[in-house]
Amino acid sequence: MIWRLIDDILVIRMDTGDDIYESVKSACRAAGVTTGFMSGFGATRFAEIHAGDEDAGTFGESIFEGKMELVTLTGDVLMQADDLCSHIHVVLAGPKGLTVYAGHLEKGIVQNLCEIYLYPLKTTIGKRPFGPWYIMDLESVEGSV
Repeated sequence: MIWRLIDDILVIRMDTGDDIYESVKSACRAAGVTTGFMSGFGATRFAEIHAGDEDAGTFGESIFEGKMELVTLTGDVLMQADDLCSHIHVVLAGPKGLTVYAGHLEKGIVQNLCEIYLYPLKTTIGKRPFGPWYIMDLESVEGSV
């Protein structure tokens, strides 16, 4: 993984074998980023995704091994209990792009490359519990209404 802060944007490039979550957190820590939103693309050789079931308060998980196109990646980085927390959604395409899967990324290992553009915010936003999940704690942040 390599990162650069270019024009106030944290640009991250990951290579084969890099862990997407760990790479994002590592680059953010090194660059001093505590809050931001991201967009990216690439490919994975392993991905674990889930979709939340609000009624049951559980997650349905799916694991994909083998090359998958990472068609799009979007998410945020916020502070939770004094540590960085990433919330990432992905759309993955299977062989020949004929089957598409989407959900929350739990773990993603890069195949070939993954490129992410992370847009830092100057204000730190935390997370707070919301039922079985965590949401951004905008109530504790000063700003315009």
